[in-house]
Amino acid sequence: MILAFPFATMRHFIKAKLDDFPNIRAWLARIGARPAYQRAMHAADPGLQR
Repeated sequence: MILAFPFATMRHFIKAKLDDFPNIRAWLARIGARPAYQRAMHAADPGLQR
């Protein structure tokens, strides 16, 4: 779970794309769908656009 943060947020800091990494994108989608992850992200930054 801790590695989700760099992958999920790097697009906000650098122009990195994950288009060539479908497994990483699928993994991030699974993590992002978890209710606990959604609550944590909302608590950390309620206005964050995903």
